[in-house]
Amino acid sequence: MAAASLRDFDYTRCARLAGIGKLKWIACTLLACGTAAADAGMLGLLVPLGRAVGGGGMETFWRSPWVARVLPQPPTAAAAFLWLAGLMFALALVKNGFTHAQHMAMGRLRTSAAERVANLMFERYLRFGKAWFDRTSAGRTATILDYRNDVVGVFAALLRITSNALLLAGYAFVMLLISWRLTLIAVVLFPIVNFAARSILSRTATAAHKAREATGQIGKHVHEVLATMPLYQAVGQEEQASSVFAASTRRLRESAMRVWRLQGISARIQELTGLAALLAMLGLAMQTDRSRAVQPALLLVFFFIARLSLPVLAVFPEAVLDIAERLPRCRELLAIFDDADKFLATGGTKVFRELREEIRLSKLTFSYPDGPVVLRGVSFELRRGQMTALVGPSGSAKSTITNLLMRFYDLPPGMIWIDGADIREYSIGSLRRAFSIVSQETMLLSGTLRSNLLFGVDREVAAGELQAAIEEARLADVVWMLPDGLDSEVGERGARLSGGQRQRVAIARALLRRPSLLILDEATSGLDAITEELVREAIANAVSHSTALVIAHRFATIQRADHVVVLNEGCVVQQGSVAELLAVPGLFRQMSERQQFG
Repeated sequence: MAAASLRDFDYTRCARLAGIGKLKWIACTLLACGTAAADAGMLGLLVPLGRAVGGGGMETFWRSPWVARVLPQPPTAAAAFLWLAGLMFALALVKNGFTHAQHMAMGRLRTSAAERVANLMFERYLRFGKAWFDRTSAGRTATILDYRNDVVGVFAALLRITSNALLLAGYAFVMLLISWRLTLIAVVLFPIVNFAARSILSRTATAAHKAREATGQIGKHVHEVLATMPLYQAVGQEEQASSVFAASTRRLRESAMRVWRLQGISARIQELTGLAALLAMLGLAMQTDRSRAVQPALLLVFFFIARLSLPVLAVFPEAVLDIAERLPRCRELLAIFDDADKFLATGGTKVFRELREEIRLSKLTFSYPDGPVVLRGVSFELRRGQMTALVGPSGSAKSTITNLLMRFYDLPPGMIWIDGADIREYSIGSLRRAFSIVSQETMLLSGTLRSNLLFGVDREVAAGELQAAIEEARLADVVWMLPDGLDSEVGERGARLSGGQRQRVAIARALLRRPSLLILDEATSGLDAITEELVREAIANAVSHSTALVIAHRFATIQRADHVVVLNEGCVVQQGSVAELLAVPGLFRQMSERQQFG
């Protein structure tokens, strides 16, 4: 099952995503070949040297045909030794040069691949529809982003397999020069050596997987608790949160200790089975080489190379298990680049610059993915320079309309028109730059008040214009009371400001963007009477400068509206001016008598 999983993985697509092309792979492989060749050359010098020692002198080495063709024979034994030492040192320099070059190439490959995957994933996230984020937690999204290291890890493991295979080939070549019979025995015995180690490695991988799961649970719990800390404190659940965290850390400790224990056992088993294999080879060598064709010195060289081969062989099962463990996370990461279930909004190529006449909704029908129909045949117009109010009971899909105008969700063609063109013909970016939305849940960034006011404003803002927006948004008192004025830190998500202050910041920011359409979605909801009056004044100033769509739960907020659209259960049940709707029995007059909509 695991082997099939390894074979079925789309390595080509993964390599393309990471930017690991054929040339980079070939370059790393050639450097590995250089390392293996130099290492084999160093060990190969031990073969004629062993023969020379067995034959009683260094002269035997220099009379070897392949040596005599390359090097002149030294006049003395001391000179011969110096020549040999110098040659081995030169090969060691070459080997280390290739090894360092391979190390640096791999480092550049790993870091550039991780950077590339992270950037592509983040750009991909920015294109997803709102429905994807509705279904996926922020913690999970960040976790998948970290899987870029698993993509890099897969190719690092493959390069380890390639490099060690080349190194093992070099060792095998030198061993064949000494004795093909002993080499054949080694080929038979070495897989047996790794069998027990593979079993332990498999258990280690399982324990490591559980440890990672425990780490993920800890991260998820911490993220949830920190994000909702006031709720935990308000209902006195600090001890419950602490006990859940302690249980997660205990599971992590147990899993980590199991990994540690199995790693220790694996190392001991590899060492003992390796020694047993070498002793078995020695015994078989004595039985198969009764004529002593292999000199004792060469026999020592053979077993020295065989001993070097054992840790190289151990790399293969470790690397395969490493790849098998990473592949599920790599598949999950690759799924981010599939369009299925990402709810991508389709945008056109036309650039939207400003609203000239109207935005028209024509028989707009919409349902959320895998959900019921929430809008049914909605039709109305947003005329340039006018304030349109959208009212109705809670759950009548008012906010859904604003989300569709902002292109947070995709919609069928022919249902929203802007100046006679289908909204889908305009690029999403140009629409969002031309529209501004202030919602009930105001979003501020950690940073200064100034940076939040200018966020999304893609032009230079003069000090006078900034001050005018602050005044119109009724924000001057907030700036005055902050210790560093506009340069004061507002905290994460604007935590150092009250709800009403955050709303006024959002309104000032919207004013500075000079939007063609200003959307105010329940901007006064949840505020006290005094703060609500300040925000209402700010809204009145804001809508006087642009075309506005206002969703409100108070009659006072929409009484200056030029046009009112009344929604109920996803359908338009009334529309007209405030005076016209008040003059006839209906849902609008019922809600206005209560002084509250929704």
